[in-house]
Amino acid sequence: MVEIQCNAGIGKWGPCENTKGLYKMQKQNCQSIITTLDTIAENRLLIDGEREQLETAWDNMAKLLCEEELKFYQRAKATDVLLGDNNTRYF
Repeated sequence: MVEIQCNAGIGKWGPCENTKGLYKMQKQNCQSIITTLDTIAENRLLIDGEREQLETAWDNMAKLLCEEELKFYQRAKATDVLLGDNNTRYF
């Protein structure tokens, strides 16, 4: 029981935190906003608030995709070091 409490506390520090689900939810949210506003834009002009919301959703989506790409790049780099790829045989 003490072990479970320690693991729960460690998970809150960050590295062990499950961010994959958070990225997925945020991407789905941005995608739904973009889809909805694009559908509305096909029928009529967007008002200023809707236009700003669409731009913000696009910016957030781009930011999330960049962060996700960096995360996968870092994971691949760590895998390369562990497997001995990319000229790491000297280590």
